[in-house]
Amino acid sequence: MPLSDVAQALNTHQRFLVTTHQNPDGDAVGSLLAMAHLLRADLEKYVVAVLPDPLTKRYQFLPGLDTLVTPAEAAEMGPYDAIITVDVSTPTRIGKVYELITDSMTRINIDHHVTNPRTDDFVWVEPEASATCEMMVDLYEELDVTPTRDAATAMYTGIITDTGQFAFKGTTAKAICAASKLVEWGAEFERVAYEVYHKTDAAMVRTLGNVLNRMELHDEDRIAITWMEREELPVDHEGFVNHLLDIETVEVAALLRPLDTGQWKVSLRSAGLVDVTFIAKQIDGGGHSMAAGGTLPATDAGPAKQRVTELCLAALQNAREAGAARA
Repeated sequence: MPLSDVAQALNTHQRFLVTTHQNPDGDAVGSLLAMAHLLRADLEKYVVAVLPDPLTKRYQFLPGLDTLVTPAEAAEMGPYDAIITVDVSTPTRIGKVYELITDSMTRINIDHHVTNPRTDDFVWVEPEASATCEMMVDLYEELDVTPTRDAATAMYTGIITDTGQFAFKGTTAKAICAASKLVEWGAEFERVAYEVYHKTDAAMVRTLGNVLNRMELHDEDRIAITWMEREELPVDHEGFVNHLLDIETVEVAALLRPLDTGQWKVSLRSAGLVDVTFIAKQIDGGGHSMAAGGTLPATDAGPAKQRVTELCLAALQNAREAGAARA
């Protein structure tokens, strides 16, 4: 769907419920804040912006967090004539916010994940975009709106985190250009870098050490898998899985952590050879070719690791065979 159609949908509706995916990362909260500000301050709409889950400490500095509400609070603030989901690749991955959607509400989805099923009423998906916040820059420009310093900072946070400080393979010239525009519009880039990447605590460093110490290597050190214990989960572990890719031989990395539902969350990363969305789709997940995730049922870490190892081995073998066939 063209960007212009989404822009028209924003102009047409008046009362918006806006949310993002569970366990929100920088791109999720950044695009949520940017969308809420655009609707509320610039388009003069009624907006209720909802976080389905609490934020980790690294994003607590972002301006505008005091305007976000819980799903329980949002339930008392309706009615709404539209819901906007940003950075959401699976319609149900918005937690309890999903229960607030009624048949009368128009569903608008803005996302950059290649696995998005595109089932909402208005869907704008750009898999080539490095971040949903990069798309939000396009939306602001489409509506001829200059973001405030706070909105620019939020969008910059989304771009820098989803590109790994412009180091991930999916980083494009367009993403860097979008970030440059945001800096021109006042984004606090130095503060974002410090708060997200350089401000930490002893508990996080110790936990990262424990997680890396558990690492298991397979297939001549081309697959790296590790896991977290339940008591370690309160620690901000965003980015832990990326450390496994620092090993020069590793092609596929996986971090597992237990959920309260009796399942295990699996975060997947690729060095480039393997498209990890093929693994994610087999464990009820999705994402990008270089970064994806999913969940699987398992009683403890042992069976979970075994299943993920099997999937990674198969994906790596398939990638090798595909490469040999092309050669």
